[in-house]
Amino acid sequence: MKPISDYPDLWDILRREGIEVDSKTPITMRNNIISIGESFDKNPLYTMVQGYFTGHQEEVVVFRFISTKYAISSLRRRKLRVYNLLSQNDNDFAEASEFYLRSRLLHLLCPSAVDVDGKEPKIEQIRDNVHILCFAKSLSPRIWESYGDNKGCCLVFTAKWIVHEFTRFADVLYGADSLFDTITNIQSQVQRRYQCQIFIQGISHLAFLYKRASYSWENEIRYVLTPSKLGIKVMDDQYTNIWGQTEVRKYCEIPFNSNSSDKTFLKLELIEILTGTKADPNDVKELQSLKKQIIHKRESCISRLTKSFLQKVSRRR
Repeated sequence: MKPISDYPDLWDILRREGIEVDSKTPITMRNNIISIGESFDKNPLYTMVQGYFTGHQEEVVVFRFISTKYAISSLRRRKLRVYNLLSQNDNDFAEASEFYLRSRLLHLLCPSAVDVDGKEPKIEQIRDNVHILCFAKSLSPRIWESYGDNKGCCLVFTAKWIVHEFTRFADVLYGADSLFDTITNIQSQVQRRYQCQIFIQGISHLAFLYKRASYSWENEIRYVLTPSKLGIKVMDDQYTNIWGQTEVRKYCEIPFNSNSSDKTFLKLELIEILTGTKADPNDVKELQSLKKQIIHKRESCISRLTKSFLQKVSRRR
């Protein structure tokens, strides 16, 4: 371990990107990895990245848009399916894929480095192992008309995150290109000069919390978890992709209205069920029946709020 002043080129690379580092900051180079600071949370790049995340440890109200068929299945079992990134064949996968391409397949952001448990998986393994559950943080006419009426159903939950190193509950970053550009520029210069890369704890989470600025109207919040690190069972099911082909995808399950959320570290409480105008009447009837079984405080504040919102939307049609 030596002070960064002994590595003037590294010090200069950081300062040119606006990263201020004290001359006595310890630097460790081992196995082609550079560690900055006495611990990972003392790394100024780690601090910068964390500044972009808006994590939520307080209880928040979230909205999950799904089909009525899937909603019925979920309510019967009181569990939500959470698929891995590679199983998201529509928008979420496209957004993450775009980020991988721009960040040169992520290898400049997330090197084959030492992780918390001693091994940092390859990028393909990260994409396969990380599962994502998406919610909206609010209702608006646009998001309701795009997802509520289209998919038929919206499940409203209160969500409480129990902080854990292999999970994250945070707002989606919309158009945070400058952050990615800064890090990739630093890493590419460090790679050329030292044949090393700087280790930044949790950097891979950026790939799962990024979307283009044009999607900011969704006001999305995501729960990101790695089931294999948490002892959560991962299962397979079949689905038809956008090209009409049958594929196998991986998922885990998160319970709601249950006391068994100790492994998932996200406590979900269902408080309302909203159905769209295109929903099957038989599905709506069954959803209302299930709602009575699960939600006992039916006239909650959020219930009145969402009903008022839907009345406004209906008047605009």
